[in-house]
Amino acid sequence: MAPLAGLALLGHGGLGGAIVEVVLVVGLLAVFLAVYLRERGSSRDEDAS
Repeated sequence: MAPLAGLALLGHGGLGGAIVEVVLVVGLLAVFLAVYLRERGSSRDEDAS
């Protein structure tokens, strides 16, 4: 649990901590979505060849 100790401070940081957590989650979702769309697009390109 030691690596997650820094995240506990964010979780109890009031409104500022909540904003930071939302920004982190949205950022991670954006990265996963970008990778998913890129991989999906490249697999369609391979099928068309």
